[in-house]
Amino acid sequence: MTIDAPYTLTSFSNALEEGLQHLFPDSIRLEAEIGELRVNRGHCYLNLVEKGKRSDTIVAQQRATIWAGNFAVLSAFFEQSTGIPLQTGLKVLLQCEVTYHALYGFSLNVVGIEPEYTLGALALARREIIQRLEREGIIDLNKQQELPLLPQRIAVISSATAAGYGDFMNHLSYNDYGYAFSVKLFPAIMQGKGAEASIINALDAVFEEMDAFDVVVLIRGGGATSDLSCFDSYELAAHIAQFPLPVIAGIGHQRDDTIADLVAHTKVKTPTAAADLLLNALANAEQMVNDLAEQMRDIVVQRLSSEQLQLVNMSHSIVSLAKNKLLAAASTLERQTLNISNAVALKLQRENSRLDLIERVVASYDHESMLKRGFAIIEQNGKMVRSVNQLQENDRVILYLHDGRRGAVIKDNE
Repeated sequence: MTIDAPYTLTSFSNALEEGLQHLFPDSIRLEAEIGELRVNRGHCYLNLVEKGKRSDTIVAQQRATIWAGNFAVLSAFFEQSTGIPLQTGLKVLLQCEVTYHALYGFSLNVVGIEPEYTLGALALARREIIQRLEREGIIDLNKQQELPLLPQRIAVISSATAAGYGDFMNHLSYNDYGYAFSVKLFPAIMQGKGAEASIINALDAVFEEMDAFDVVVLIRGGGATSDLSCFDSYELAAHIAQFPLPVIAGIGHQRDDTIADLVAHTKVKTPTAAADLLLNALANAEQMVNDLAEQMRDIVVQRLSSEQLQLVNMSHSIVSLAKNKLLAAASTLERQTLNISNAVALKLQRENSRLDLIERVVASYDHESMLKRGFAIIEQNGKMVRSVNQLQENDRVILYLHDGRRGAVIKDNE
């Protein structure tokens, strides 16, 4: 039995190096996801991973290095091309050299990167998130929230030191209208690692005090466009979409909308524009109140004019009615006077034997004589009043005296 001679460590290493050079004589293009990324002294150390198609389980991983001489150029090129920095979670297509060294072992040295691949992966991931939100029926939920007529109680989610937050507060506080707002800041990390979880925690804190606010304003502002990746996450988008208050996104960028912008009630370009949105809402409400007040004034003026005209017409009718009543009363009095005269004449004829006495009596009871002696004739509704039982308190009557007549009101019914 022949026993093969053993490898020395050097010969084994040389064999591995020759084998790798034979398998990979040139650089290779490698698809992977960045599981970890660390920069030290200008060098970038990567842990590349591949995950299962239906789960996040890592099925393969390999370390790779971008040496400082290449990293400064490649990272700048990648960020300029994609708008985002190299970071954990990105899917990348790398140009790598496969090497093996007797002292340092196997290594992947990254010498190139293709930004278009990452952009495509990001677009695909974004499309998948949007489709998921649509399938779950929540993508437009926040847009269905009604923006209050007077949104003056504002919950702001932002970094306290963000320039955008300062711009928002200054624009809101020193507005030309003199409107007052109640604003409470819920601090959050708005970019980089931990931003997504921090913003979600801030939304949860607002939810605990939901009855104290009218709207939520999400402000970033002042940061690089490359730090917007947290606003394209499913978890944050789902929280915003399902939040029970209108969410105004003033993240402060000019590129394509993030998914957070897409699900928010209203998206504006800058924090200052978010402040303008609130100010315009109050200005519109004030204008509406002024318009209603003007309409009410016009209605009142028209009603008063109509009532005044009706009052004039009624006064004319009353005067005419009063004249007719007086004429009727005079006619009635004249007939009654004639009747009395006739009755007196008949009585005189029948009482010839007492003519002298009757003449004196009649003369003494003639109404003209009676009126001159201080008596009065009382008339109500065109009829003479002959008994106190005919009169009630507040009845209107006419008093006929020897030199004219006067109206009177019965005040004492005893």
